[in-house]
Amino acid sequence: MKKTIAIALLGATLAYPADWTKRRRLAQIAACAASGLDAATSLRAGVREENTLLGAGQPSAGRMIGLKAVQCAGVIALSEWTHRRGHDHEKAAALESVAVSGMFTAIAIHNYRQK
Repeated sequence: MKKTIAIALLGATLAYPADWTKRRRLAQIAACAASGLDAATSLRAGVREENTLLGAGQPSAGRMIGLKAVQCAGVIALSEWTHRRGHDHEKAAALESVAVSGMFTAIAIHNYRQK
C-alpha cells in the first residue's frame, strides 16, 4: 500500500500541466514521502540497515527519523536553490526531486523484498 502511494505521488508529479512550480513542489513532497517510506521499511523487525550513519543492524527510530528529516530538508533546499539560479533551471529543479524520489522509492521496495 505504501509503495503504491509513493509511486502514485511520483506519477502525479510528472502528470501536471506545464506549471513547473507545482511540479517542483509535488516532486519535493514525493521525495519526502519516499524518504519516510524508506525509514518505515528500514525500521521493520527483521530488516538489517546497511547505512553506517545509522549504525549497524537495527537502527534507533530517533536517529532514523532525524536523518530522514534532514534529508527531506536537503532535497527541498537543493531544489529551491537550483530554481533560484535562474528561470531556465526550473525544470532541472523539479527533475532533481523526481530523481531523489525515485531513488528512495527503489530503496523502500528493496527493503520490502528483503525479509
